[in-house]
Amino acid sequence: MFLFHSHFIKTNVTAIKIHGNYTLVGVGGYLHIFQKKTSELLCKAMIFEGEKIYGILPSASGSFLIWGGRFIKIYKPNAELTAVSDQASKVHSDWILDAKWVEDSQKVATVTMHNKLHIWSPNLDIEREVECEEKCILYSARVCFSTFNDLLIIAGTVFSEVLLWKPSSNTSDESVVLSRLKGHKGVIFCVHYNESNDYICSSSDDRSAILWKIEKSSSVESVGDMKVTKKCQVGTAYI
Repeated sequence: MFLFHSHFIKTNVTAIKIHGNYTLVGVGGYLHIFQKKTSELLCKAMIFEGEKIYGILPSASGSFLIWGGRFIKIYKPNAELTAVSDQASKVHSDWILDAKWVEDSQKVATVTMHNKLHIWSPNLDIEREVECEEKCILYSARVCFSTFNDLLIIAGTVFSEVLLWKPSSNTSDESVVLSRLKGHKGVIFCVHYNESNDYICSSSDDRSAILWKIEKSSSVESVGDMKVTKKCQVGTAYI
């Protein structure tokens, strides 16, 4: 078990990513890079001033995609991961809930609090925007798969639903909702997706978690209703 303790930064750890022999940790607006086996601190760099790091994602080429709040940046570490240099940065107009390298790490996809997907260039210029037909506020979201035609957005709303929609299945510049997962009784705080076996896990402030399964007969490549079944639910709703 690892124990990370800072004598100078008194705030929560909001992001952790295992990257090969290293552990990348977001503490406040600072990125900490630890040697995984020894927990030796190799690098500490301020990424965001006045904002916390909520996501860290290395690319195949070695760059780090880092986001938090409305901020998104790409950093390049040196070979020893003892220092990082800023490659690109941008302040978005909306809160970024999730981000992912796509198109062989040549582009970045983000989903925001107002249920919109953006595709960014390597210099973090917006190249494409796709809006879901469901206009709602999200508290959680997940970008799944790695090419635009395959992208699946899992969105956790403030209205107790988990929405599934594909940016490529759009009409009049709006993407249709493929499935609405109902079972929670509170705001959806977190959603995760296992791409290898098509399981979705959602959790809510109703103190429950639900495991969902996308049926194999419902390909994410098709447009229309997507069949998803509830496999199990744990926790007791208080609403």
